[in-house]
Amino acid sequence: MQSWDRVFIIYDAIQMGIPLSRIHEITKIDMWFLKQYEELHFN
Repeated sequence: MQSWDRVFIIYDAIQMGIPLSRIHEITKIDMWFLKQYEELHFN
């Protein structure tokens, strides 16, 4: 999933409650990066 808006899509998925493990399965984005997105959501 390479597109200019993927940051926003991932952020929206986290807001919707989709687990990071599932996002990782779909996108293959490293969990470290996904956890950074999650920190943005909860801070």
